[in-house]
Amino acid sequence: MRTTEPISTKRVAEIDSLVGDVLRCCGLACPPVDVLHVCESEGIAVLPSDYRGAFDSRIEYHRRRRRFLLFLDNASRGRTEGRRRFSIAHELGHFYLPEHRELLLRGKAHCSTTERFAQTGQTEAEADEFAARLLMPTTSFRNAMRDVGVDELRRLSDSFQTSMTATAHWMVEETSKACSVVFSDGKIVRYAKHSEEMRLLGLHGINAGDPVPQPSQTAIFAQTGKLDKGAAQVTAETWFKAARRREDDREVWEEVESLGSYGFVTFLIYEPR
Repeated sequence: MRTTEPISTKRVAEIDSLVGDVLRCCGLACPPVDVLHVCESEGIAVLPSDYRGAFDSRIEYHRRRRRFLLFLDNASRGRTEGRRRFSIAHELGHFYLPEHRELLLRGKAHCSTTERFAQTGQTEAEADEFAARLLMPTTSFRNAMRDVGVDELRRLSDSFQTSMTATAHWMVEETSKACSVVFSDGKIVRYAKHSEEMRLLGLHGINAGDPVPQPSQTAIFAQTGKLDKGAAQVTAETWFKAARRREDDREVWEEVESLGSYGFVTFLIYEPR
């Protein structure tokens, strides 16, 4: 989990407004957003190469050349095009956000690893926020999203050319449904996010480091490589600690998708009876 406070509503609104200005200035009205065009428009030199895993991406200001340089590791380590695009968008966050840009101009270089939504540090969280809103502009994404779940995740990820990780995170951020998304390696939870509606139901409290519960569709998939069911109803207390203190028998739908070497993404969706 993040060790910093969540980004304030005011700051999120500022970032969203800034993203809107960038998209308008670069003439990018419809997704998928061409992040390389944004770099070109700003005179940022993108330098892809094999940086031997030292970072996924890095941005710095070159004083002698009076130019921003964006180094992009293109080594083959299972990174999808969606993750590569997020890396670029994340560095653009550091370029556009005034406080971040000031640090770069003072000579502070910045290295990132891809889509660390669970990472610590307000600066990194803000760059993630910028990247997600740049690749999945708020209005466009809200208009495009019809549901939550694995099928919708695949559709939106393909439409916006974004990774499943970033897309799933944004779906829970923007949905009006009661749902949660959990990222795990199949055994241990890495990160979880809950929609506001899910929190109002008291269904939250899945923390980084928690074991993936047995039995669950996620655990079965991780152990066997096969799904018992595409979507299965499980009792809320299977996943949510808070539900174990209640006497009701609420259930949630559990859907899981493999992220390859990046583990698993699990949707937990509550539907009232």
